[in-house]
Amino acid sequence: MFEEEIKLTINYRIQDYIEANRIDFRSRFIFQILRFIALCYVLFLALFIAVSPHPNFYAIFVLILFLAFVFYEWTWLPFLSKNLFEKQRKFFNNQVTLIFKQDEIIEICAYQELKLRWFYKHITTPKMLLIFINPQGFIIIPKKYCSSEEQYEKICYLITKFPQGN
Repeated sequence: MFEEEIKLTINYRIQDYIEANRIDFRSRFIFQILRFIALCYVLFLALFIAVSPHPNFYAIFVLILFLAFVFYEWTWLPFLSKNLFEKQRKFFNNQVTLIFKQDEIIEICAYQELKLRWFYKHITTPKMLLIFINPQGFIIIPKKYCSSEEQYEKICYLITKFPQGN
């Protein structure tokens, strides 16, 4: 459908990286199960503290930790994402150019050029597109860096036609 190549230049910001990690976090089923288990523990500990005749500070401490895990994407995830963003500053401080062709995706940055003819999976949201190179690493394509809604739709269409899987 689209014969021409689509070129996109991105200067990543920390907010893009945090939002991409939130999308990744929400898409993983294991985290949803762990969140449910943590919520059950929170309810159990809250009930235990409520019926306890005297305050149990250990139970309150554990309750706070489990609450932090239940709300992981608002408590820990931004902190961990910022730390990882700082560690990868060499990559994120430079401009990244993505070229989308019919049969490959080329990622060009200051110190490397990566050609993808296959990827693990992708997640499309109204705000951004994540292309997973492997189960942990992904390329972030925020919609706001596209010149138009049509360009974002073309990129999403090309991604759906790419070979992907294990």
